[in-house]
Amino acid sequence: MKNPFLKEIISQLDKVSEKVNTNFGHLNITQLNWKPDSNDWSIGQCLDHLIVTNHQYFPIFESFANGTKRQNIFERMGLLSSVWANLLKKATQPESKRKVKTASAFEPSESAVSDSIIEDFLKMNEVLKAIVLKMDSLHLEKIIMSSPISNLIVYSLKDACIILAKHEERHFNQAMEIMKLAAFPKSK
Repeated sequence: MKNPFLKEIISQLDKVSEKVNTNFGHLNITQLNWKPDSNDWSIGQCLDHLIVTNHQYFPIFESFANGTKRQNIFERMGLLSSVWANLLKKATQPESKRKVKTASAFEPSESAVSDSIIEDFLKMNEVLKAIVLKMDSLHLEKIIMSSPISNLIVYSLKDACIILAKHEERHFNQAMEIMKLAAFPKSK
């Protein structure tokens, strides 16, 4: 591999997929959609949020991988790319319990998720891994991309991969905390 760190990214994505399937694959639709209160997300919404977020990166990653991406001025300049990367890495730390408001473009469905949410998440992660691996021929540390939500927010493709993997772990942990609550509906 040209970018050896991608092995760790793929491993992290595989671990999250395995943990999601093991811990949530047996849950019924009521459990997947249960929320502690109206301001919190359900387990299903945590997964839907990851699907929505990651899908927005797919066309960006694909365009870099297939050589069709034309960098905008902010990407070419790369100003503050390490600052943005560090902020996003900190915000997506899996260990953090602090709530971070998500951008509206990354919001999960407001309504109930379907009973295919686990399968949808697992399929999305397989696509993400394939796209990430397509970028292995690139110098991921040097190529700067814009966030899907703003051209002003820029960071390297390497940092984007790291952020997405950490983000998945963070929301898996959030979903596990929901399942541990005393009021969480029990299986019938």
